[in-house]
Amino acid sequence: MVGHCRLGLLAMLACAGVACVPVYLPPAANAPLLGHRGELDLAGQGSLFGYDLQAAFVPVDNIGITGTASIGTGDTEHLQGEAAAGFVTAFGGIGRFNVFAGGGGGRSRGKMDLTIEGTKQTFVAAGSFMRAFLQADLGMVHEIVDVGVSVKAAYVRYNYTEYQATPPLDRAENVFIEPYGFLRLGYEWLKAEMQVGAILPTRGIEPQSFPLNLSLGIHVKFNALGGDEPWGATHPEPADEAPPRRAPPPARREPESTAVPPAPEPGLDTR
Repeated sequence: MVGHCRLGLLAMLACAGVACVPVYLPPAANAPLLGHRGELDLAGQGSLFGYDLQAAFVPVDNIGITGTASIGTGDTEHLQGEAAAGFVTAFGGIGRFNVFAGGGGGRSRGKMDLTIEGTKQTFVAAGSFMRAFLQADLGMVHEIVDVGVSVKAAYVRYNYTEYQATPPLDRAENVFIEPYGFLRLGYEWLKAEMQVGAILPTRGIEPQSFPLNLSLGIHVKFNALGGDEPWGATHPEPADEAPPRRAPPPARREPESTAVPPAPEPGLDTR
């Protein structure tokens, strides 16, 4: 089914006998919805472009780091990686807001077969690229369901080493807007995920990409430092211990008199 969807998207990118060969094949959104120190998120995704491994961690309060590795074969052959760091926060118990800045790069090779005027032709494009991006994620987390949106603005510079299409190119630059929506279902630390996203160029069409991306994945998320749980539950604060009661001061005792009674006068009867 994924193969049919991929071929359908490729066909959408061919027009008037001029082939558009996708070579910019970004990974699925790495949007872990981090909120507390110690949170560790590990994920695996399978998309129209290939397979992604994702990780994210909060080493200190309000600072998150992420990393992604992606690989693809066949008509969407690629190998790439990226990393990012940014601000993460929790609000309202289950709300999460993350902002990341990062970059990465890799290489890719796209291929498309088309029949033009009864003749089958193969178009190929390949090269290496780098990209820098800003990303914002907003969502909610729960024991059973996570839901959110992620928007990325990515500057991409692609250097072609092979381009069998018209017109020939050796280099292309563009800024892509990549909005994603995602839903995760499961229980506490283990959830299945579905993502739907778009890849929208803002300056022409080069380097080429698919207009849409779909992915399915698995998320494992827990607090590696034993702090607040990632799904919104928090550990109760320890109750303040009452200060120890001070024993009352001992009663003050009057000192005993040490005076000697006077001796009786002589001649007086003291009985």
